[in-house]
Amino acid sequence: MIGFKRIAIWALAALLLVPGAAHAQRELTVAALTGWPPFSDEGLPANGFANEVITVALKRAGYDARVEMMPWPEAKASVMAGEHDVLSSVWHTEARAEKLAFTDPVAENRIVFIAPAESPFTYTGLDSLKGKTVAVAEEYHYAEAFLESDAFTRLENPNLVAGLFQVANGEADLAVGDELTARYLIGESAKRFEGMDFALSERALSERPLHVGVSRAVAGTQAIVTAFNEALAAMRKEGTYVEIKEKHGLTEADAPQQVATPDAE
Repeated sequence: MIGFKRIAIWALAALLLVPGAAHAQRELTVAALTGWPPFSDEGLPANGFANEVITVALKRAGYDARVEMMPWPEAKASVMAGEHDVLSSVWHTEARAEKLAFTDPVAENRIVFIAPAESPFTYTGLDSLKGKTVAVAEEYHYAEAFLESDAFTRLENPNLVAGLFQVANGEADLAVGDELTARYLIGESAKRFEGMDFALSERALSERPLHVGVSRAVAGTQAIVTAFNEALAAMRKEGTYVEIKEKHGLTEADAPQQVATPDAE
């Protein structure tokens, strides 16, 4: 009996010494957004760039991850209520922080201007848009100053790709949207743009980090955040993060020359 107790104690000690072992078999459900390439979409490899980063980081942190795709309102409500554990790619707000614990950023939501490559346009501030026609997308949340300015004309579209086509056919001088989304759409629709090259502004209209939100209604919220942050930092340091970015065609080398999402409150 004594020998059995010693073996059990040794086995427990060994388990506790293995990083992540205490939650190695725990599965976390990730609520991810539909229709937001390249960050998140069921039609993309690994459900999108951000979702691949998130699932790899969770796995390295000792958690299994099951991604479920759904519209934004449903995803946000589900995680805040604790029905799903993790919300993919979300802005930090004080209101959300009451229900969600936020990880370190997994990506940046940079809203930039897209112009024909031969255009001399350089974005230096709202004054540089004077007299321009700018294609905007209904799915985006732009800065109030941009929406209220009367120095330029806003041409409304249902989405960013429609705005890019307006730039390509000369209906608009510029389009404005998320940098990584623009890169993805330009690459995917290159033939439809009939060989037209685009340039993305170096300066952004706005920049906000995208985090993973972990529901405060699930057990071990802070432990999940801490383990995730450690795994993400290691992925950035040893190159896995860049490899995933390259896989999704989002590196600088693959970007248009001169070189979010929609997110609802």
